[in-house]
Amino acid sequence: MTHQVRRLLVAHSSSPLIATYADRLCRGATNARHYACEVTTMGARTEEEFLSALQEAPVAGAWLSDSDGHVRIRLHGPDSEVLQEAGLATIRDMISRDLVPIPVNDRAKGTIRPWQPKRNRA
Repeated sequence: MTHQVRRLLVAHSSSPLIATYADRLCRGATNARHYACEVTTMGARTEEEFLSALQEAPVAGAWLSDSDGHVRIRLHGPDSEVLQEAGLATIRDMISRDLVPIPVNDRAKGTIRPWQPKRNRA
């Protein structure tokens, strides 16, 4: 999951620190280990909104928030279950150092698109 997800839904709490981390996570996830990932970003939302959107489609998800100045990243598998700590330390380190993987070719490059609620999709 840490480096091989093809679709990812990302949302975060509204603090500026977390918004920066979420942006870095999205950019990094598009090319993580050369897997072209389609990242859908919800931007600043409540955790309840994120979890509700995650239920709409079987995709992995990442929720970012902060507590007392500490970044919290909670990963969810395609079944919406919260994943354990394995891999999170690597992700946190890559984000904090702004390490964005570079794709080996155009087919390995993912995309980032804004989230649209299901009821508003064409």
